[in-house]
Amino acid sequence: MSFEISQMVTKANDKERFTVRHTKSQQQLQPNQLFTLNNFASSTSFLLPEVNPIAISISICSSSNNASPNIVLKNGTSGSTTNIALTQGLGTFQGFLSKSSTLQIDATSGELDLEIGILSDSHLPPDLDTLPQVGDTTATQGIFFSPEFASSNHISPTFPNYTLPLGVLDPPSPPANPPNFTLILLPTQELSSQPQLSNSACGLQRITNGIDGAIVISPSSGVSDNGVNVTTSMVLKDIKRGWRFQWLVEGLQPSTNYTIWTILDGVFVAGPINTLTKSAWAIPLPPPPDGATTYTSTNLPTSIADPLISTITNFTIALLTLACGRDLYSPIQTCEDCAFAYRSWACAVSLPRCAEPLPNESSTTSSLKPALIDHPSEPVRTNLTLDNPSPSTPQITTYTELLPCIETCTLVDRACPPLFVWECPVIGVTANNSYGIGFIDALQGSGDGFGSGGVREGGGVALVESGNSAKYRYGTDRFGTAWCNGNG
Repeated sequence: MSFEISQMVTKANDKERFTVRHTKSQQQLQPNQLFTLNNFASSTSFLLPEVNPIAISISICSSSNNASPNIVLKNGTSGSTTNIALTQGLGTFQGFLSKSSTLQIDATSGELDLEIGILSDSHLPPDLDTLPQVGDTTATQGIFFSPEFASSNHISPTFPNYTLPLGVLDPPSPPANPPNFTLILLPTQELSSQPQLSNSACGLQRITNGIDGAIVISPSSGVSDNGVNVTTSMVLKDIKRGWRFQWLVEGLQPSTNYTIWTILDGVFVAGPINTLTKSAWAIPLPPPPDGATTYTSTNLPTSIADPLISTITNFTIALLTLACGRDLYSPIQTCEDCAFAYRSWACAVSLPRCAEPLPNESSTTSSLKPALIDHPSEPVRTNLTLDNPSPSTPQITTYTELLPCIETCTLVDRACPPLFVWECPVIGVTANNSYGIGFIDALQGSGDGFGSGGVREGGGVALVESGNSAKYRYGTDRFGTAWCNGNG
């Protein structure tokens, strides 16, 4: 049995969507389009386009009796075959194929709806193992990031015109033609179990239709379909990391678990990850002034912003007294690496991150705990002093702080010139009072990336340099536990 492809009137995510119906000739799939098979319960094959490299996705939208099709990719020249396995509703292939290659689908075990996506070289997806990320939350707000989708294309300075940014960074212009990302947040308690089709874009979107409190932020409008307030932007987190979408979502429920996915171009799903909204604030400051709902570089109190910017500026000026780019102090680190490592550390230690207190010991079974200290019972590590506190803008002194990851300090030691004599607190002596220890790197030996916390699960923020590449280690796991503040 074979099928014809007839174009539907609507488009999804700038890629034409087609429905496949009966006909008497084998049909060729076209690149950068989505194809839909509805009520499909037979066997057929499709001729693949001659584009290389090529990415193929097969998404199960719905399935009767949990039926799973058999999917085989046949190389036209060699005749070799590749079975495409489905994992939670999605099967993918990315690579090179020869002329007359075919995609064979056998769904005789049960009726199903599915989508086939074909992407050519210019539309290939990023690393499919990359997860979305949670920046932080308050009681009703959350900052969420898509996986990286474009390189920063940063050009490092060279001698003799070796310059570095002072104070506030001036970010470059974002990419002109970004991909389309959809953000999905579901209240975890509304999910009786992990959705069987949670890797399938069309399957996941169908699941959200029946869930109360589901938040779906479309790529075209940038707003949710249930009225929450969303601000969408593109951000470059630092020079070593690529561009990502950032969503500021306002209207979340306090102390609520959310399960989060992103969908790229209506096809490729990243996630899930989880987060728990706080019961109060993200930083120990009163509400922003003039009716604003968030703090930015423009409305952060000057008593906090000015010392931080001054510290970063003075450090950078001192660094530039060296012959940066000419007199190399390391085969793998540069003055630029040093400056950005110091900037990250300064922000992490100057802007405390609030956390929820741990539950009672009797209800906590794990011996592993996040790096938390309580204020003011513990000495105030960082004093966020307001210029003019008042009853409406009080000085907050009672809160639980998530300590910075010590790797934010050791990274400065690794990246900066030895003559700066940068030293971090000693583990087991004083470091434990001001840093999260052992969550990212192991405490002994060459344990880079093998700490006890969420590093093995992904989803967070700390950065460890290695030569010209950046290896990202995590202070937050994909299940929503923040072990230490990596400031990323």
